[in-house]
Amino acid sequence: MIEKLVKLAQVLNKLQPVFVISGIGFFVLLIASILGISNLADDQVLTFSLLGLLWSCLVLTLIGQFKNLPPEIEMKNSLWQKIKIKCIRAIFMINGILFIFLSIMTLLMTFKLASIALAG
Repeated sequence: MIEKLVKLAQVLNKLQPVFVISGIGFFVLLIASILGISNLADDQVLTFSLLGLLWSCLVLTLIGQFKNLPPEIEMKNSLWQKIKIKCIRAIFMINGILFIFLSIMTLLMTFKLASIALAG
């Protein structure tokens, strides 16, 4: 599982400037919608800018967290190095599980907020 997240992060790393710029754009739209600047005070603009900002932050978190995978345990490593590598890989596994859970929750929130915004 960790290896797949690392591969996905390496592929998305090439698109990191796009996600940074879109995140800044969605943040500006969100602030403009909250402050009621011109015709951007619509609830749909607020909802979709919030969702876009959340997804941009989620992808940037994926890119930042899973850039490098710790090496596999080899027989030539000392006991201390093996323990260190196992601990680092365990932390990566916990981060991976939390990231997948966060992605599922963001997806569910996207469906809920989009259905509310499009119904009203």
